[in-house]
Amino acid sequence: MNKKIFFTILLAALIAACAIPPHATPQSTVDEFENLVTKDCPKKLPTFEPKPEFLIWTSPTGFITKAEYDKLSGTMPSVDTKAGGIQIEMSARGVDQSIVERTDNDRGSTLSKRVTLLINGLVVSKTPLVMDGLMSYGPFYFYWVVNLNPGYYEATLVFDIDASKTVIYRWGFCIKR
Repeated sequence: MNKKIFFTILLAALIAACAIPPHATPQSTVDEFENLVTKDCPKKLPTFEPKPEFLIWTSPTGFITKAEYDKLSGTMPSVDTKAGGIQIEMSARGVDQSIVERTDNDRGSTLSKRVTLLINGLVVSKTPLVMDGLMSYGPFYFYWVVNLNPGYYEATLVFDIDASKTVIYRWGFCIKR
């Protein structure tokens, strides 16, 4: 194969890979993950990139039992459910301040429209429950009720910081029986 054809094919593949953001094309969008087939828990979890500046913590992380996962909903006072959930805490450091200014009571819903959660590449279509802190810069708590069975999961948080910048953060966790 000559170099010109090779580089043309390579360029086309790169353009195709970069043109569609990974969070815009999920395998499917689901509300319930009860029937999701996942991998068994590895002995050691993979290492992921460090958290971005605005992300304070994610939960769950590491290894957790199914009973512990199911109790996670009890850590958020406004949540009345028996299912477990995915939680994040973030500040507004490095975030477009126009979306976090305290001008009305819908700041949390404005932020929640900028946050997408994927589990094993599938979009969690439920809007997250949001609680915000007392300060204009947060902290902000996002919570998705997701019923997961034992197994290994990779969570992906996609956050549109402003009109031109999207941050993607991935982490893994394992639910044991």
